[in-house]
Parts: sequence; C-alpha cells; structure tokens
Amino acid sequence: MLLLILTDILLALRLQKRGAGGVDTEATGGLFDISNLDRLGFSEVELVQQVVDGVKLLIEMEKKLEKGESIDDLLPANYKSNKIVSV
Repeated sequence: MLLLILTDILLALRLQKRGAGGVDTEATGGLFDISNLDRLGFSEVELVQQVVDGVKLLIEMEKKLEKGESIDDLLPANYKSNKIVSV
C-alpha cells in the first residue's frame, strides 16, 4: 500500500522510481532511483530542477512521517486520495 502511495505521489510530481540498479530492477532495502517521467518537451534545466524539487519534497515528507506527523499539507495539488486528478 505504501509503495502505491509513493508511486502516486511521484506520478503527481512527474517523477518515477525504480531499483537503484537501474531499469527493470527491484528496490532493495527501501532504496530507489528517482528520475523524470518526462524526457522530451522540457529543457535540461527544467528537468533537473523538477527532480531536485521533487526529491526535496520527498525528504520533507519522510522527515514528517518519521516524527509521526501528517504530510497532507505537502501533497502535490494534483494528488488526491491515491488517485491523480490531473496531470
């Protein structure tokens, strides 16, 4: 269930996860490789900034969850109850 929620949050951020070994690898020990979902139509700067912003947000979420706090205020605007409203 938690991986489904993570996948949905990443989708809302236009990011994707895979195992740290690259394409078609499983995550081990909760370690993921995060990359852009989009490849074309954006500049390199925009794509890198999207990853930087997304990972920063994920770190903020993880810190709050470790404290037992809600992350509802950090969820992307297009993320709603495990369902993406618009992308």
